[in-house]
This record gives sequence, C-alpha cells and structure tokens, in this order.
Amino acid sequence: MKIMLVILLVSFFSLNAYADWVNSSGEYNFGPDLTEKTACQRAERRAKDNALRKIQGERFISDDMLVCKEQGGNANCDLNRFTWSTINGMITGVRNYKRQTSVIAGNIRTCLVSMEVNVQTAKGNYDPSFDLSVRMNEKTFKDGEALLLSLTPSKAMYVNVFQWLPYEQSEKQVLKIFPNHMDRNNRFISAGTVPTLKGRENYDMTVGFPVGLKTDETLVDEYLLIVATIDDIDFNEAYSLEDFNQRLLEIPRSKSRLIKRAYMVIKTNPRNY
Repeated sequence: MKIMLVILLVSFFSLNAYADWVNSSGEYNFGPDLTEKTACQRAERRAKDNALRKIQGERFISDDMLVCKEQGGNANCDLNRFTWSTINGMITGVRNYKRQTSVIAGNIRTCLVSMEVNVQTAKGNYDPSFDLSVRMNEKTFKDGEALLLSLTPSKAMYVNVFQWLPYEQSEKQVLKIFPNHMDRNNRFISAGTVPTLKGRENYDMTVGFPVGLKTDETLVDEYLLIVATIDDIDFNEAYSLEDFNQRLLEIPRSKSRLIKRAYMVIKTNPRNY
C-alpha cells in the first residue's frame, strides 16, 4: 500500500517533551531450543516495555492482541508488540543494567533483566474532549482487497494516516498514506472516511501482500497510525520509526490524539513473491 516517495527527514529535540528515569524489570522463560542470549534480549525488551507503560499508562489494545493471537505469539509478534508500545514514547538511555539467569525446573531456565530506563514522552495531558473514533472495514484482508477507515471526530480536527510496515528492511518503515495527491483535504468536522468520498472517485486504498518478502509466511501483520491534531501540521511522506516518534513528541498531548490499528494481510495470489 505504499503511496508516496521517501523524502529527506530532519529531526530535533522537542521542547514539548520531557524525560524521566524509572526502575523496571523483565523476565523470559526458555528451554533448550532457545539460546540464553536470545532469551535475555526478550527479557530486556519486556523490561523496556514495562518502563514505557509506567510512564505512559498505556496498555496494548485488543487489535494488537488479535494479531498476535492469530500469528501464534511467535518471536516476530513479540518484537512488533514491543515496537508498537514505543510509538509516542522513546527510550533515550539505560543505566544500572543487571542480568541474571537461573533454573526453574529441569531444562527450563529464566532470564531476569533489571535496569533504570530513561523514557521521553510528550508533555501535558490529553484533552478528553478532543478524541477520534476509528473503525476499519476489516481486520483481515486478502491480497488485493480495499481498506476503508470510518472516522468520527469529537470536534474539528486534522487527520494524518500512516502505515507502519515492521517487515520492511529499509530505514523508512512509516509511510504517510493520507492525505495524498489524490485526496488532499484532511480536515474533518463530522463523520467521514479515508479515502474520503471525493477521494474514492480517484483511487482505492488497496492492501497487498508485500512483494519480494523472503519468508514462507502466508500472513503478515501491518499497522495504521492515525494522528489527529488541532492544528494543520506538515508531516513528511516517510519516516524511520525513531524519527516518527520524535515528530510525535513535538506535538503537545493537549493538541493531539494518536490512534493505533493493527490488521493482517493474507497471501492468496499464486504469483511469485
């Protein structure tokens, strides 16, 4: 569903963000089929994830849980869930790192990682009167089907829709898909859709299984990041995940709202990938 070209990015520290140190830990149980190094990396990821949750007060939404359940909770799912939790929050430092492994029973061991984590988040609190309801036409798409978002804003707002492709090998994993050159008006004062009614005269937002993906998987997870703002903000067409997070931190919470949605794409076309 890539629509736009990659353009130059410029990042800088946001005056609208603050950072704080928090104590956190994470644990991962593993057997002989997994190396200690990999298990401890996953424990470290959980520790960082817990630190983000302490600061943001954020929990995984049901859409995320659905995708992970459908994929069987494998390692890629675990990584994607962690990466998802870092959106709208950044880990900028780690200190007092400690790692310990011990035997639970038989050949089952556990790795416990504890640390202090520096988490950077946007300043202020969300305005409860500024919100956006988002509904997708499907949660699982066959290759070639159209995706449609239904939006219901609580008040007038500007909406930008980004797609995060966790399997993408290039640095630019976050792509802006709306507004675009065929659908420019992103101000919503009442219920509407993406693509807009006028935009659907020119294009469909078609979901496609990634071409050239080197995997035997017939199912991939992709994510939409819907950014609603009071002001009309200029976003780049593509970002690295880190640069996208930094851009979000530059927007005060009282003037923005971030909605995340996950979906799956099934490979049904027998063409060569």
